[in-house]
Amino acid sequence: MSHGWIAVTRKDFRDAIRAKLIWATTALFVLAAAGATVLYAQINAFHGGDPTAAGLITFVRSATTMFVPIIALLAGYRSVAGERKDGSIRLLLSMPVTRRDMVLGKLLGRTGVVVVPILVAYVVAAVLALVQIGGFDYVQFLLFGLVTAVYALAYVSVAVGISAWSRTTAVALAGTLSFWVLFQFAWGIIGFALLFATSGGGFPSFDPVPAWYVVFTRLSPSGAFGAASSALLPGGVTAGMPTRPGAGGGAAGPGFSMPSGAFYLEEWFGFVPLIGWIVVPVTVGYRRFAAADL
Repeated sequence: MSHGWIAVTRKDFRDAIRAKLIWATTALFVLAAAGATVLYAQINAFHGGDPTAAGLITFVRSATTMFVPIIALLAGYRSVAGERKDGSIRLLLSMPVTRRDMVLGKLLGRTGVVVVPILVAYVVAAVLALVQIGGFDYVQFLLFGLVTAVYALAYVSVAVGISAWSRTTAVALAGTLSFWVLFQFAWGIIGFALLFATSGGGFPSFDPVPAWYVVFTRLSPSGAFGAASSALLPGGVTAGMPTRPGAGGGAAGPGFSMPSGAFYLEEWFGFVPLIGWIVVPVTVGYRRFAAADL
């Protein structure tokens, strides 16, 4: 098997460092994570609460869910299509590098550009948490950082897959923006619309939440990330899912409960669609790229 993907990965990561992309991304994530940590500690101090790692993770997760896709898609949409646009792809493929090497190397290189800043930001947040909160469960926070890295990898895979599929950067940009709008915004609206459509004309019942709605919500990368990260927290609640104590774990308003029974309704099952988003988009993009006339 060719090892050209290693060279592509190294080149991609070095180019990001030279372009200061990784420094700008790191600064953005550090500011966001540090600001969220300080704000969480201050809010808890004001209300006399007991800040915990689980509470901080829940507080940080919303910002993570929104920021990571934007950074990952912007970092990846030009990965292959940009090489085709400026003609450097022919030079690259004239070396001992196959098209598979190129796509895999781009996937790993761009993932490093996104994941390294995330991990640095979480280290800074953990240090601040030690100062602001005192006792702190670093194992939980580390696990959350690893799940966030998987979430970032899923979105980078989408971006690289679309880039490999596209002949131009304009098409790649349009594809990644469309994906982002669909799964970050429209997916939830579609889910609620289907929920109302299947409720017989009345207000849908959330006691319990319909099982199909739970599955539908977790098919998006952000929904899968919410479930997967919740699985790591004692009594964690899946982001965006209304729940009630004693009905599937977690807490929210009265009259809301999570369905239970089937294994695919468990929060750990959120890792399955996340893995799917890592494997499928880049594989489909590679197959199109492998057959393309350059």
